[in-house]
Amino acid sequence: MSIEILEHEARRAFAFLGDEPQNWVPQTNGVDHDVVVVGAGQSGVAVAASLRRAGVHNVIIFDDSEPDAPGMWRDKAYMPTLRTPKANIGPEIGIPNLSYKSWFEAQFGEDAYSAIELIDRISWDNYLRWLRRLLGVEIRFQTKLTSVKGVGTALDLSLDTPGGQRTIRTRKLVLATGVAGIGKPDIPDVVRKGLRPDRYAHAYSVLDASKVANSRVAILGAGSSAFDAAAFALENGADEVKLFCRAEDLPRSTSLRAISYPAIEHFHLLQDRDKWSIAQLIKARGSVPTAASIARVKGFDNFGIYLSSPWDAVSEEDGSILIRTPNSSFSFDFVILGTGFRIDPQLRPELSEIASEIAIWRDRFDLPANERDANLACYPYLGSGYRFLARNPDRSRFVENIHCFNAAALPSFGRLLGDVASLRTGVPRLVEAISSDLFSADEALHVARFSATPPDDLTGEEYRLLVRDPVNEKGDSVSTMGGD
Repeated sequence: MSIEILEHEARRAFAFLGDEPQNWVPQTNGVDHDVVVVGAGQSGVAVAASLRRAGVHNVIIFDDSEPDAPGMWRDKAYMPTLRTPKANIGPEIGIPNLSYKSWFEAQFGEDAYSAIELIDRISWDNYLRWLRRLLGVEIRFQTKLTSVKGVGTALDLSLDTPGGQRTIRTRKLVLATGVAGIGKPDIPDVVRKGLRPDRYAHAYSVLDASKVANSRVAILGAGSSAFDAAAFALENGADEVKLFCRAEDLPRSTSLRAISYPAIEHFHLLQDRDKWSIAQLIKARGSVPTAASIARVKGFDNFGIYLSSPWDAVSEEDGSILIRTPNSSFSFDFVILGTGFRIDPQLRPELSEIASEIAIWRDRFDLPANERDANLACYPYLGSGYRFLARNPDRSRFVENIHCFNAAALPSFGRLLGDVASLRTGVPRLVEAISSDLFSADEALHVARFSATPPDDLTGEEYRLLVRDPVNEKGDSVSTMGGD
């Protein structure tokens, strides 16, 4: 099968599902869009396409990248393959012909698909671009969300666009913003205060090969992203690379594996104390490096791992970066931080005007004295449909029309929403929540529409000649005979 035939079959698959439902959401005066999705990645595209299939058409995606930009999978991902099984159902919105497997086999054959263990990240990026084209969702590139304001229950969004600053109004906002979630890369104070910004980079950034070539590079962190950053430096000619882990050993297992079975979809039904306890375990155990990530650095003699080595002090002296651990001191030229993210609505510039209205975990849950994790406590406390909840519902109910479909959902739903494994059930749940909210908000209009006299399907001519006069037309006579 060729890719052209697959595309034909995919369109036929849509046809078999019937005509796309008409838009059923009434136009609201003063509103530009019923739903705005921020992020044109795998989750944002799947959400927008699924909403359209549910009859919600006035949907648009905004993304701050350029249409043909390399994107996250090429610019900010340094692992050679995805870390999830290749058979995971992803953003194909229930259409097998739109799956990665179908796309890959159409070009390279079934044997080639059987031979791969994990999906190559560049291949995955190519697939997502193809899927985006096939689904035909409306995307405005080079458009950045800069602020959100509540107007009644609606949301005014300020946008930086190629044509300048503009403001639009939407009824619903979906933040499909991936691993960054509702926060920013975590830069430890010891690094931020001790080094100039050009002397370090976070692993979730576009790394500059010229910064690591012929240089001594320090990596802080022990997860897969840290090891992948180390591999990036080694493969781009670093003189030496040292990876520092504060624990006595690398994490060997992750709590995410323990909860990766179908029951995770009901995690949100747990009591808050259980959600919190499990989220604490996940955070405490950290991210386990994959065997593939470790294997990439194993063949380099100029690489080493330093355990029990938190950074006590970091400074610059005579052009070098000096790092002191409890055991020794080291000298480097550049630092890469595999330190994850800090999640907190207050950290997002586009949410700065409403962040104080968004409920976070410490607002709704009485944190146990021995479990006061300042970072986890700042995660948004989400309601049904992944919605933000208001700290003060009487004052700011508009925040409940913002849906957090990203990694910040972890303590509320037990998932890093937006990753491949979360899409199969997460996208339908989100679409159902948005559709239900829009219906309820327009309930009076729908009741009137349901109650209205429908247009005639028949003119009367179809059966006119079949009508008989029940009064003037004589029927067969019936006689009744009696007997002795």
